[in-house]
Amino acid sequence: MDESVKSAYRHLGLTGYAGIQSISSGLKVGTLNLGTASQVNSSLRLIALLSEWFGKLMSANVSDFREFNEEEFWGHHLSICETYPGYNLEAYKDLFEDSVSHGRGNS
Repeated sequence: MDESVKSAYRHLGLTGYAGIQSISSGLKVGTLNLGTASQVNSSLRLIALLSEWFGKLMSANVSDFREFNEEEFWGHHLSICETYPGYNLEAYKDLFEDSVSHGRGNS
């Protein structure tokens, strides 16, 4: 894996954690509507999945992406997208591809 791809993955990881914060911002005490318990549970499950997904990416970063399985990583992403269609999670792949193609993943 070349340095520009590694850099794009690093950029994706940092951006992803900001996305998790965005999802969790609606779950702060005082903002919850008790009538939306299923939405809260769904958001919490999504946050857990994304945290695990991005956590694996950042663990791969620590080892300079040795033994990082890109196919498995993006397969997991696709599975998350299919499970949570209303969250525009496809944007993460677009962000990564844009970073690679434009060299904006530098971090």
